[in-house]
Amino acid sequence: MYLIKIIIKSLKFDKQIYLEAKNTQGFIRYSLLIVLLVSICTGIGTINLTNDSSIIRDLLSSIIGWFIWTSIIYFIGVKLMKNSSTFTQLARTLGVAYSPGVLNIFGLIQIISLPLLAVTSIWTIISFIFALKHALQISAERAFLISLLSFIPYIIFRSLLFIL
Repeated sequence: MYLIKIIIKSLKFDKQIYLEAKNTQGFIRYSLLIVLLVSICTGIGTINLTNDSSIIRDLLSSIIGWFIWTSIIYFIGVKLMKNSSTFTQLARTLGVAYSPGVLNIFGLIQIISLPLLAVTSIWTIISFIFALKHALQISAERAFLISLLSFIPYIIFRSLLFIL
């Protein structure tokens, strides 16, 4: 039940849940569960948009994608821009930021599939900015810049992953 509370708090942009994720080592299991749950919900919710569905591939892709995007953000935000955070603090916080993707399950309603995917994607990006703001203790503008700079290599990676 606590997982549901985390997701709801994340959807509401409750900064306390992001701070808890950042500061609690055991929180990594919740972050991982959110990433996996979002992958499953997205796979189910977009089933009518694609003919190519593999749950195992999608789950692995999500975990690897989370790790890669966290790595890119860590490199840009911590190493290049000299903000303070550990890799695991970022991973825990960004895992929570994936929460809007659980709503993709409602994509089973075919008429809303594509608009819903667009809304949850934008919501997730905003959640990432919010999570970075708290994980790195930086301004929203700086968090936006890091998100933008990390998004480009992440999309390239994800595109290559789906080609393979």
